[in-house]
Amino acid sequence: MIAFVWGGITYKELGPKATAYLPAPVVSAADGSAVLGTESPPGWVSDFAKAFCGADAQALAGRLGPPLTGQVDRISQALSQRDWSCSDMRYIGGGTDPKGTFYVYLMRDDQNNAQEWWVFTTMNDQVIAIE
Repeated sequence: MIAFVWGGITYKELGPKATAYLPAPVVSAADGSAVLGTESPPGWVSDFAKAFCGADAQALAGRLGPPLTGQVDRISQALSQRDWSCSDMRYIGGGTDPKGTFYVYLMRDDQNNAQEWWVFTTMNDQVIAIE
């Protein structure tokens, strides 16, 4: 039980073996932004996450990989069907795995008093998966 609480079982026994994690630091900047150096996502990923939070299909279209690259209407339609709002977001951490480089964000929905975790997987400066 203690090992599970500490993440030992999850990380060592259940986690993928080919994953490298970049944990987010405990200290954040005064403006609430994420961190410095390799522990922070590239600027374009942060911009993508902000656009995702704000349901900005136009901003997302240029960074989404195939088959949605440039498909503003399809992206807008998908965003209009989501049943949550996003009032705030925080970068949690990221890493690499066989699929690409991933960045994890925690997004808060004040209307439903909920939080959601979103993982953006990237390759060649495009988001190829959103989970």
